[in-house]
Amino acid sequence: MEGPATTTRQRDPDVGGTATTPDDVHDLPMVLRVSEVAEVLRVDPDTVYSMVHRGELPVIRVGRVFRFSRDQLMQFVEGSHA
Repeated sequence: MEGPATTTRQRDPDVGGTATTPDDVHDLPMVLRVSEVAEVLRVDPDTVYSMVHRGELPVIRVGRVFRFSRDQLMQFVEGSHA
């Protein structure tokens, strides 16, 4: 007898990556790296840098390094659906 699926990652056959589901959000670190943001948004890291430079993504600068708040990123994602 099989129970409900416990995985929270779904493979996207068109992209070849994984999609972040709502259950995954709380598993993410509170502060994210560019590569992690790119994975959540399912874009290339260069796209994340471009979005930062255009002022589209809220960013935390630590010296020359970009970091992102998980909560602010989720607000951005939710706001982009409107």
